[in-house]
Amino acid sequence: MGQYHKFMNFDKKEILEPPSFRKLMEWSYQENEYMLHLENLLKTSWKGDRVLVIGDYVNEYYDGEYSSEVLNKIREENKEYNIENIYHYPYKEIRCSSFYANRLPSRYIYNTETKEYIDIKKQPLQWIGYDENLNLIVGRKIHPLSLVLSCSNGAGGGDYYSKNDYMIGCWINNSNKIILSKNILDGDYKELTLIFNEFAPKENNTELLIDFISKKFKLEDLKKVEKLKFASSFFLTEEEKNNIIEQSLQKIKNPEKIIENDLEIEK
Repeated sequence: MGQYHKFMNFDKKEILEPPSFRKLMEWSYQENEYMLHLENLLKTSWKGDRVLVIGDYVNEYYDGEYSSEVLNKIREENKEYNIENIYHYPYKEIRCSSFYANRLPSRYIYNTETKEYIDIKKQPLQWIGYDENLNLIVGRKIHPLSLVLSCSNGAGGGDYYSKNDYMIGCWINNSNKIILSKNILDGDYKELTLIFNEFAPKENNTELLIDFISKKFKLEDLKKVEKLKFASSFFLTEEEKNNIIEQSLQKIKNPEKIIENDLEIEK
C-alpha cells in the first residue's frame, strides 16, 4: 500500500497539507504547487523552524531506523497529545494554495550548519514535453528538499527507492538551518552534488533535451526548432539554449546519428 506524506513544523505546530495526491513521489517535484508553497513558508513564517516530512507509516516502521532519534525527541515534546503516530498530531493545518503555482523554485538550497548547498538545476529531467502553442519545451525534475527532510521513506508505495536513496533524510537533524536562495551565497559552503533520479535514461540534461528535440521534430520543423523556448525552471543560460538548439538541428538533419532512448515524448 502507499504511504502518505506531509510537511510538519514542530516549532509552530503547523502542517502543510498536500492539495490532492499525498504520496511522496507524487508531489516531490520542483514546479509542484505544494513544494512552491513550502518554499515560500521556509522563506517567511517558517524560516528557522524544524520542518520535516512525515509519513503515516512512521510509527510502524521507523523505530530503530535512520530517523528514530529525531522522531523520539518529537514524541517527547508532544506527550500532551497522547498520540504515538506523529503523522496524526492535531497541529494547525495550512492548506496548499494554488497562488504559488507557475512560480520559479529557488535554485539553491543551503544548510548553514553542515555548510553544504544543493543546486537543483543539476537534478535530471524525469519527464520532457512540448507545448506547441508556445513553442516551449517543458519538463519535470525531482525536488531534493523533500527527500533530504524525509523521516519515513522506504515503508510504502510511492516512496523513493532509486538512486542515492541512502541519502534520504540526510538533513533531518538540522532542518531549521536551511536557507533557500536564487543566487550563490557568500561563505565557506561546499556543493552537495546529490542526484535523485527515478526515470531519466541519462543524467545530463543537455543530452536529454537534445535527444528529445531531435526525436520530436522533423526536417520540416527546423524553423520551429530554431525558435524553441525553454521553461525558466531549467535555469539554462542563453549559451546553453543555443547549444541545445544547434546540436538538435544537426541531429534532425542527420537522423541516422540519433541514439534511441526510453524518454517519453508528449505533445
